[in-house]
Amino acid sequence: MVRFRVYLICAMMAVFFLGIQLKAPANDDYQSKSSNVIVLYIGQTDAYLNAQQLTLKTPPLLINGNAFLALDDLPQLLGVKRSEQPETKRVSLESEFHLLELDFFWNAYFYNGEPSPFRQFVSMQNEMPYLQMKRLSRMFNFQLEYDAVSQKITVIYMPGGSFAAERYKSQPIAKFRTGKSSYRLGEPVDFVNLSYSPTGQTIVDTIWQGRKNVYYEPGEYTVTLRVVDKTKQQSIPFSRKITVINETMYTPLQHFAILARPGTTFKLTPTAVANAIRNAQYAKAQRVAVTGRTLLVSDSPEDIREPGILYEDRVAGKVRLFANHVNASMKSLRFAILLTNEANVDVPLTLSNMGESVPSGIANLNGKRALLDFMLRDHMPQAMLVPAGKTIVMAKLPLLAIGEGVNVIYDCDIADDAKLRYSFVAVPEETDFNQMTGEELNRLPVLAYRGHVRGTFTESARDIQMTIAAEQAPFRLTIGDNLTDSFVRGYDPTRQLDVLNSGNFGVMYRISVEHSQRHALTIRARGGIFKGHLLIDGNIVFVPNSGILTPQDGLLLLHRTEREAGNYIIEFSPSAGSAFPIDLVFFPLNDKIKNE
Repeated sequence: MVRFRVYLICAMMAVFFLGIQLKAPANDDYQSKSSNVIVLYIGQTDAYLNAQQLTLKTPPLLINGNAFLALDDLPQLLGVKRSEQPETKRVSLESEFHLLELDFFWNAYFYNGEPSPFRQFVSMQNEMPYLQMKRLSRMFNFQLEYDAVSQKITVIYMPGGSFAAERYKSQPIAKFRTGKSSYRLGEPVDFVNLSYSPTGQTIVDTIWQGRKNVYYEPGEYTVTLRVVDKTKQQSIPFSRKITVINETMYTPLQHFAILARPGTTFKLTPTAVANAIRNAQYAKAQRVAVTGRTLLVSDSPEDIREPGILYEDRVAGKVRLFANHVNASMKSLRFAILLTNEANVDVPLTLSNMGESVPSGIANLNGKRALLDFMLRDHMPQAMLVPAGKTIVMAKLPLLAIGEGVNVIYDCDIADDAKLRYSFVAVPEETDFNQMTGEELNRLPVLAYRGHVRGTFTESARDIQMTIAAEQAPFRLTIGDNLTDSFVRGYDPTRQLDVLNSGNFGVMYRISVEHSQRHALTIRARGGIFKGHLLIDGNIVFVPNSGILTPQDGLLLLHRTEREAGNYIIEFSPSAGSAFPIDLVFFPLNDKIKNE
């Protein structure tokens, strides 16, 4: 039996000292400390902690002239941690530097690993253990006074081990607070980061655990913060609890529409799709085809496998040229657009706007960059002259390596009664364009059509006018479904066929929104990936900020109006590599936004 006790004591000492080595200071160890003053009365359950009244589970007792306090009341009075092992009948009381273990099987206690018998320290009263306060004061280092006349017990106690942080004082300090003690469901939580470095180092990283900017289930949530300074030192974790009450401020969809930052996405659950999309009214919009500039689209063969003419047509007046191609041959190629004047008079031409992508192997990047340049109108108009009976190079792009693609958009302005032959060509890299004549151009083969879009279209722009009335429920404007918003029809002279611009590539949309209700504007990809941008009153908004938008991403917040009444203009065009249809979904900021 004695040998067993010795083994037990050794094991306890090892665990204790190992725990001391590994223990890190608590959240408040970096702060100054104040004494706790505790007032108790023999035989009474009323007690006071720093003048705040509390109720003990059982009253203190006077046994053989010594004050005793029930074991169950020690944690709330002294701030010690209590733990139990029912199978071994062992109870532990632990503070930062003190460990008291009571073994009710052996009727012995261990203070910081040192064993002693229960006698005169532990007294069982009504099957409840009481501890002698005088001996307890020596263990946990508190002052104890007893007034026999009033039977008043006064305890002055400094909680915790404030000098523990000395080992960590060069580390950064993690700390934060929230603006309120409790939040409602869907209410934004305002976190204020109060972290700093005692040595003045810059905080370079913040690591949160459990943090959400908004919660949708009631309960208590623990949020922990760690910070790292520029010397790579990391703070100890700092934690706070956030209480979320069972009262709704915003549903997830309401929070997204009313408070989310533009550029934020909202994934659509099946129910949310029903409320936000399927049940949304179709906007009453007036669509007007804008003519006066002919659109030529060269997107077939999109993959160039041999040199030749990709597309060409003879067109009078203003023209928009749109081309999207990839070098799928076994050698580098040159892509160019040639202008041929087959009349006997010179034709002046102004290249009024242009967008070009540097050759790249990323199709979506090509389309986005070319369209961005075109819509921002960053290029000064350029004057050209196409001499009578001559062929000139309007644009020669950098060399296309194998697998690289290019996207270009040009607006060319000539007199309404003047006509030019526009040729999109891919030629070997060694081609001398200075010697290119109309006859040599005629000898190039017209490459076979292989899907995608190729043709000449009379409509190059579309105006849409719509109104958002006060108190209107969510509604949507669909673009490019070929039902409510039709594809542009045209003709391909190389095949002598009527054709459809599936995707309306090269068509510039201008949507005028007049509103008498504050609202949020969102976009949803439906036909596949979508990547590009919109101009909202001339301000560029990327869709999305990075990557691509897919149907699985749900809604992307684009814009939120600030005034009840007003109007704004949305301008955009589908970029090469994007897919129609898309939905513009408008959420008036009122209670008609449904719960999802």
